[in-house]
This record gives sequence, structure tokens and C-alpha cells, in this order.
Amino acid sequence: MTIKVIGTGLGLTGTASPKLALEHLDLDPWYHMGEILPKAQVFEQQILLLPL
Repeated sequence: MTIKVIGTGLGLTGTASPKLALEHLDLDPWYHMGEILPKAQVFEQQILLLPL
């Protein structure tokens, strides 16, 4: 069984710490907004291609 989790938090509320902890437990991939925002246009194109 595969479990998918979306962990969210408000900006500047320690969201990088849980990311590092979960990566340390080899629960990858995890993305932080600091990684996503510079690539927002690429992600937007990928999201638009998702079937509804």
C-alpha cells in the first residue's frame, strides 16, 4: 500500500524543519516552497497536463 501525504504550513512557520526530518527518514520526495517558486512556470505546465 502506498500512502501519499501533503504537508502544508504557513510561510515562516518552520516548514523547512519537518522537510529535513522526513528526508532524514528517507521519506522522499519533499518540496519546500523555496524550491518550487523559482520553478513555478514548469510546475504550472505540469499541473495543467494532469487529467481531471
